[in-house]
Amino acid sequence: MLTAMPFGMPVTALVGAHYLGSIFAWTSSGIHLAAAGLLLIAITLNYRGIDLSGHTQVFVVSAILFILTFAVWSAVPHVQISAFTPFLPHGWFPVGEAMTLLFFAFMGWEMIGNLAEEFKNPVRDIPLSLGVAVLLTNLLYFAVALVTIGTDVYHSGNPVTAMVTLVAYRWGDMAGTLVALLGFVVCYCPVHTFIAGFSRLVYAQTRDGHFPQYWGQLHPRFQTPHIALLAFVPIYFVILLFSYELSWNLESLISIPCVNFLVVYMLGMVAVARTLPNKLGKISAWISAILSGSIYLFAGWFAFFPIVVSLLTICQQRWSKTKRAF
Repeated sequence: MLTAMPFGMPVTALVGAHYLGSIFAWTSSGIHLAAAGLLLIAITLNYRGIDLSGHTQVFVVSAILFILTFAVWSAVPHVQISAFTPFLPHGWFPVGEAMTLLFFAFMGWEMIGNLAEEFKNPVRDIPLSLGVAVLLTNLLYFAVALVTIGTDVYHSGNPVTAMVTLVAYRWGDMAGTLVALLGFVVCYCPVHTFIAGFSRLVYAQTRDGHFPQYWGQLHPRFQTPHIALLAFVPIYFVILLFSYELSWNLESLISIPCVNFLVVYMLGMVAVARTLPNKLGKISAWISAILSGSIYLFAGWFAFFPIVVSLLTICQQRWSKTKRAF
């Protein structure tokens, strides 16, 4: 997970920058600079200990629901049955590849575990909130996929900002601009939350002895894990620089965190299946592990990334043990 988040956050920032760029007709340089600025704002606010309030998060969730619902509703009259034929023109393999990328849209829910101590009743509230989120997310994503394919919008304009095009089809450019602005704000908020959760994850791992104690230092004034926050900043901007200089597309950038999280979820479900006492929980965990493993097989060359990371981690741990032995 620690190797996936440094890729996932620049990707999310780039998606938000694409929404803003659709308004001002920015080139690739402008989009990458906007993504860098978005990351800097999120890092600075987290460094100073400024969390998004409950009201802000409610606004963000409401904005997401509004954008997706409004886009689907606006596009329904333009859906053509002919857009769904031929069905599976290239077979099932591209479907598996698409599922690997779509996994990015479902990533991040586990970060709530790092914030569990901030819930008044985490045993009740976390399962309830996750259950409602899963139902709403799957319903909305299915509807968005249906109208995106049915309107053939992915063949016109920038596919990254398909929501803007869907709304503009029916309500004009001004409505599309509003959705683009909301899309940028919506993309900022998960970046802010992920950076906060990521720094707390590193802090917790340091507190448990998995990292040098230096990484777990709290800022004397703001009481934030500032070392953990700043340590990964160069990685974020190196990724953005490579993305710009090498003209990486979002598909390549998204694949890396997706594959990493697929492995994390797969291993996590195996662990859960082995520890849960009830039979229903074990069966559900094994089904999830098998499904995650099946999607992982379609990752192509990116599937080797978590394997390499695992091998490097094992080598580092063995080297550390050998060093302590002498």
